[in-house]
Amino acid sequence: MTQFLLALCGIPASGKTSLAREILRATSSQEEVRLVSTDSWRGHEYYSDFRPENEQEVRKKALESTRSFLQSGWSVIHDDTNYYSSMRHELFSLAEEVECKFGVVYVNTPLDVALEWNAKRDIIIPPDVVSRIHDKFDSPGTKYAWDRSLYEIDLSKKSIEDAANELMVVLEKLLPIALKDASKAGRKESYDTATREVVREFLAQNPTCRNDPEVSKIRRGVLRDALEQGLPLENTRKTLWKKLSKLTFRASK
Repeated sequence: MTQFLLALCGIPASGKTSLAREILRATSSQEEVRLVSTDSWRGHEYYSDFRPENEQEVRKKALESTRSFLQSGWSVIHDDTNYYSSMRHELFSLAEEVECKFGVVYVNTPLDVALEWNAKRDIIIPPDVVSRIHDKFDSPGTKYAWDRSLYEIDLSKKSIEDAANELMVVLEKLLPIALKDASKAGRKESYDTATREVVREFLAQNPTCRNDPEVSKIRRGVLRDALEQGLPLENTRKTLWKKLSKLTFRASK
């Protein structure tokens, strides 16, 4: 399989580490896969005297380890809460550097279940820490397209084995970032050409609008929205023509 970076995210005790280990097992035939878990830098003493300021150092070490593996050609499963989109973007940037596959795996096990599982852990995380992270959590994909979940799972409803197997199927079909960017560039070019053709046709039929700066402004706005929202090309053409047509009413006044 092509090199990849999976960014697991979810509240503490939601089952992320168990899923990460099962994903690693599912890819055991590939010697180039490594698991980076922030729990490697946390232990009984860490949580017995938990201090939020120490988290930054843990994440820094995990990122350095992830970067080192990626630059050496390994695929990486990054296991952490990654509860802010900014944290996930740091991982996305690493994937961009090596142009590998990138996917966010969102373990959205409910808070009450996580708290119940947390109470049974060998190393119990302070319940108020679990709750605070839950309250602050940025759900993947709510702000940025790059942050959309590759796979989302509530591990209180599905077995870890089934989840890992399903994820492998999705991961296999995922394109590396370099190819995604190339695909986006090609799409942008085709939509740019199509919207320019609409403008040319519109101006041919409405010559009084030739010197109206709103024409270019409307085209750019429709093009931007179409690319950001993934609108079909035909819908984009119709939307642009409809908005341009409003200019003819203004010109006739």
